[in-house]
Amino acid sequence: MKKALVVDDNDGIRRLLTEVLANDGYSVDAASNGLQALARIQESTPSVLLLDSKMPGMGGDRSFS
Repeated sequence: MKKALVVDDNDGIRRLLTEVLANDGYSVDAASNGLQALARIQESTPSVLLLDSKMPGMGGDRSFS
């Protein structure tokens, strides 16, 4: 199954993207910040990763390596 991780600090955007991806056949996990995203990625590597580039703390413009 295709896996997606949605990372956004905005609850509404996170829910919308989760619903759209789920309707397209993805198993979707979500995180509200970069640290949560790192933990989710360590648990299970997603096929698709959608990141908000402007989040407080660690946004999508920061390297995850």
